[in-house]
Amino acid sequence: VVFESDCREGVCGACGFLVNGVPHGPVDNTPACRQHLRAFPKATRLRLEPWRAAAFPVIRDLVVDRTALDELIRAGGTVDVAAGTAPDADDVAQPRQQAERALDFAACIGCGACVAACPNGAAMLFAGAKLAHLSLMPTGRHERARRARGMARTLDEFFGPCSVYGECVPACPAGIPIEVIARLNREVLRAGWLGRGRDD
Repeated sequence: VVFESDCREGVCGACGFLVNGVPHGPVDNTPACRQHLRAFPKATRLRLEPWRAAAFPVIRDLVVDRTALDELIRAGGTVDVAAGTAPDADDVAQPRQQAERALDFAACIGCGACVAACPNGAAMLFAGAKLAHLSLMPTGRHERARRARGMARTLDEFFGPCSVYGECVPACPAGIPIEVIARLNREVLRAGWLGRGRDD
């Protein structure tokens, strides 16, 4: 059986597949590599399947092509920084609470469980985590509107619409809150108000 190797630390997301129809397995917010057989006390048989989502075509057995998530990152999940000597850590001030919140959103490991769990195959939780994280950071602010527009276009191209079922939240190993979907919508709305000629 072909499957992607994993880190067994719950941080890479490569181990993702469906266990008895549930992304990663029965324990919420836990990747497949961290699930235990004791979570299946009455099961006599386990059914392992690749992610079920139009955006993730099956390559072979449990391996799917997650290029669509890479396209989302390519569409706007990067930050341009000035080349040269790295600034000292305290040169760019940021309130501690805001930095901690940004790190909470940055915890997304990009496994694709949110897409597989969604009846529509939406990637709003993944994209929302990226946009929410980057919108709170002091760097990359001048790309904020362009980033939101690019990621919104890519969501429309590769993924289904979000109907706020909330299936994505318990499937997420990083515990990304559904709040990021509202943040994503706010970022896209903000980008629309700024207009296509500006990127601030």
